[in-house]
Amino acid sequence: MSGERQRFPAPDGLDTPPGVVKKKKPNRSLRCMAVGYRLARPGVKSVRAGAGLDCPLPVPEIMAPEPLLRCPIMSGLVERHGPVRITPRPPFRSLVHAIVSQQISGKAADSILTRLRSQVPMTPAALAKADLRRLRRVGLSRAKATYVRELSRFASAGGLRGLARLDDAAIVERLITVKGVGVWTAEMFLIFSLARPDVWPVDDGGVQRAARKLYGTRTPKGLARLGDRFRPHRSAAAWYFWRYLDQP
Repeated sequence: MSGERQRFPAPDGLDTPPGVVKKKKPNRSLRCMAVGYRLARPGVKSVRAGAGLDCPLPVPEIMAPEPLLRCPIMSGLVERHGPVRITPRPPFRSLVHAIVSQQISGKAADSILTRLRSQVPMTPAALAKADLRRLRRVGLSRAKATYVRELSRFASAGGLRGLARLDDAAIVERLITVKGVGVWTAEMFLIFSLARPDVWPVDDGGVQRAARKLYGTRTPKGLARLGDRFRPHRSAAAWYFWRYLDQP
């Protein structure tokens, strides 16, 4: 996606959606907002994640979200929801969370994870040995219970070590070797564990719905082109799409 300095109006016939403040010009006062990310715990330097895994978390600089502010619709979302706020999850737990969240609502995933934490320690060693029937009882499907155990064995063998030193594509390539971890799961890991700023999860249902409602985008190619507008802040753009769907 290019970083050309140009304005991007909504598609023909698409008015400003409900809940989005339409602006003739980007509000330059928004430049002070952090969308690069502002971590909820800015002092965090690393996260210890079971089995001796240590994954450094970047503490990004606050940067002006010019690619977002040049788009009137996205500028309205930035003004409504403020800076991006993401609490980084430890790497292993982040991936477990992403697997559990596959194809279900966030509320359902949180409920399952709460029950899982009450039954089994959230460490690779414990989950790798957990009985499948026990994992099923907390609400996991047979497939997801298997995926969680496969991930746990991968992590126990050191598969998550050194990920923070790799680029995004290399991380995705390594993670998708684990049964049950696809591109979407790897992308959620990049955003919510490593705080990578330029991830555009085109397979995410929420991103697809928000793009359709806000921009009239209905095809995978159209969604990819839409993301081009927001480089190098596509993770932030996705975050604002999710917040748009959360609003009353």
